[in-house]
Amino acid sequence: QKSHFSRPFGGPGGGEGPAHKALKLAIAKNPALLGEEGLELVMVEYSFATGDRIDVLLRDRFGRMVAVEVEGECDEYEVAGPLQCMKYRALTAYLFNRNVQEVRSILAAPKIHKNIIEKLQGYEVESRIVGPI
Repeated sequence: QKSHFSRPFGGPGGGEGPAHKALKLAIAKNPALLGEEGLELVMVEYSFATGDRIDVLLRDRFGRMVAVEVEGECDEYEVAGPLQCMKYRALTAYLFNRNVQEVRSILAAPKIHKNIIEKLQGYEVESRIVGPI
């Protein structure tokens, strides 16, 4: 039986594949792909002093910052994307001097397993099925 513990932790990232890059750029160009009107681009690949980097940083129609983490298909054992979403929400709140409740985080991918979607809700992280582009 597979579990999230069977996934490697740490170490260098696998880099950005063409599908990931295409989806990230498509969302940046047209944030409405996330199924919501009034989203506007702040920056693509917003970098923090920690070395972390949000794929797409948006602002919603209420002025809240929205950190978007783009992933490939998220199976039921996916941990990296959800953890990044939680981290980016807190980092964005701190850097922009906002309460965490004033910042949103979205995991966007062509496929997200229903268990991941349900678990994310408990941590106030949104999910969007987007793509492939």
